[in-house]
Amino acid sequence: MSADTPLTPAQSDDLRVIAGMIIPASIELDVPGADDPAIQADMLATLGRDAALVRDALDQLARFAELPLAGLDPTRREAVAMELRAKGGPAVAIYATPRSAHDLAPPWVINETPAMLDALNEEYALLLVASKQRIADFQSGVAHSRVVELPGANHYLFISNEADVLREINAFIGSL
Repeated sequence: MSADTPLTPAQSDDLRVIAGMIIPASIELDVPGADDPAIQADMLATLGRDAALVRDALDQLARFAELPLAGLDPTRREAVAMELRAKGGPAVAIYATPRSAHDLAPPWVINETPAMLDALNEEYALLLVASKQRIADFQSGVAHSRVVELPGANHYLFISNEADVLREINAFIGSL
């Protein structure tokens, strides 16, 4: 293993398999999966300072599976992934949630027309349902998970609510 090849061949194979499980190829959209050789080459080339953490995580996964993941058949791989998700360590998700339909209006809109308000109210209702479902899915699918909602934060919540995000990350790290 060198700076040019930050992972062992077994670790590289496991990373390829995991990436393909997370982002599979789509025939319908005509896009490759994350296990595509060009994408893998880019991932390996950009590991940089995170290489040691990635190596540790891949080794932990191989120990958990009792074999390198790439050596398992697809059914066993999926079972290992589900088992790890159920037993896995703590996780936190920070969600930006709008307080009202007005939060959904583009920033350049000064006066919302009645038609625009109706459309935003409809979108807001759908967004709330979808957000609550994503949060519930995260909480039920990830053991030891914690969800933080930041009302009124925008999509770039690490910018709009930097202090809140830092506080929550520090609280999460402090709980480990």
